[in-house]
Order: sequence, then C-alpha cells, then structure tokens
Amino acid sequence: MKKAILGLSLSAVLLVPSSFAAASESVQLTNEQKALLEAKTEYVRSLPAQMNIQSGLSAYSGKRLTIKRGSFLAWSKDYIEWYYNGKKISSSNGSQDVGYVFPNIVKAKGINRYYKSSGLHKWRAKKTHSIGTVTPWGDVVLTSTSFTDRRWVNKKGKYGND
Repeated sequence: MKKAILGLSLSAVLLVPSSFAAASESVQLTNEQKALLEAKTEYVRSLPAQMNIQSGLSAYSGKRLTIKRGSFLAWSKDYIEWYYNGKKISSSNGSQDVGYVFPNIVKAKGINRYYKSSGLHKWRAKKTHSIGTVTPWGDVVLTSTSFTDRRWVNKKGKYGND
C-alpha cells in the first residue's frame, strides 16, 4: 500500500510541469496564470419570446447573459436569463457551470439574486479557481483564488457590472 502511494506521488511529480512546480514552491500564481484566471468573456443571446400568462396581452423578450472566466484548462461560466417587456422584468434566473483539467480545481460557490425590483435585478456569482489535486480524502490545494462577479439586468434588456 505504501509503495503504491509513493509510486503515485512520484509519478505525479514527474508529470507536473515546471511552471506548476514553481508555483507550488512559492504558493503564488504567476502573472500568466493570474491573467488566464482573470480573463473574462461576456456575451448575450436572445431567447424565444414568452407570453404573459396573467394578462395574455404583453409579450416578453428574453436574453441570456453568459460570463466565462478562465481558459480551456480551468473555466467557469455564469448564466443569467431574464424576460422583460420595457416596463418590468417578469422573471430571471441564474446558474453556474465549471470544468477543469488536472492540476486545476474549479468550484462553483453559487449564484444568487441579491436585489429584486420590478425593473432591476442584481446577481452575484462566486467561484474558486485552485491549483492542486482531488483525492478521496479531500482536495489538496497549493493555492487558490476566489472571484465574485456582480451583474445587473433591467426591464429594457440591458445589463452591466454592479
């Protein structure tokens, strides 16, 4: 058993790139790693129109805002969907998606609406990007960075940073 664990540890050390080894010594992210984690892409997609069930007269347009953070090795996506008609927001919801490749770890910490009025909704999404490995006994993390993205959406279909 000890030989198997030692063998796995040694093979992991041999597979780890030198930039990761340098990061593990100082437990600091390099400027390149920080730039990749802080890189954000935002885009909006229109959703099919939705009829208001209560009045039956007004149609609501919909949009989906996607905020992507990271690179192809460690990424997180936040989605905010909302339906509006120029006078009010009929509904909005949020979700998160994460993915990573060894030796990265990305954890979605939740997305929630922290302000709601008829014409404005504010959303907060939290996530953590880490360098380490996942084990059956828990994650071994050398360094990690937490991010909080805040966005608002309004009754006219616009959005922005909060």
